[in-house]
Amino acid sequence: MPIISFMCFLLGVFSFLCFNSLILLSFIFIALILYRFCHNFKFRKIQACFSYIYGGLVIGLLLRLSIYFWISKNYHLFLLLPIIAVILTIIYEELFKKNYSLNPIVFFEDEKFKRIQNEQQVEAFFSHPERLIGTSINEIEKQHNAGICNQFGSFDFGISYHVWYTEKLKIEVMTKNEICTNISVIEGNFTNH
Repeated sequence: MPIISFMCFLLGVFSFLCFNSLILLSFIFIALILYRFCHNFKFRKIQACFSYIYGGLVIGLLLRLSIYFWISKNYHLFLLLPIIAVILTIIYEELFKKNYSLNPIVFFEDEKFKRIQNEQQVEAFFSHPERLIGTSINEIEKQHNAGICNQFGSFDFGISYHVWYTEKLKIEVMTKNEICTNISVIEGNFTNH
């Protein structure tokens, strides 16, 4: 998956060679829409690809604008580049940080998280978390095991973060290339606010 993500990123970056700035901006918003669609239908691998494509397109747009400003000798317009970069980053982070992000800062405690429905089953499944190290996340998320997690995010290099909430537990699972590397089970009162 990291190779595919990197290829998606490069595809986005090198798009600046073929398209003008307005078309790149259109592609950026199309990538965001497709990203959201994939999130709604739980297509996580495709969702991750669109996240990298978005990042590549943003960098491609900035490269295209830089070249245009340089050739047209409008050097004062270079001040717009950081502003555009910040705006596009804020759009991405604010709209989608609860679902998927390249930025690890997004993993914060959300007051409106949802608890899973099959709490006893999940608590029983994670009762001995050490036995799950080395297990595929697909095996953990099977319908009769833990089910789909409440929160999901991704770092670079194939590292992902999955969280399940029950009334009594918060279960954090870290994976690398979809294989479980670390599990934390935190006890507390996790009822909905």
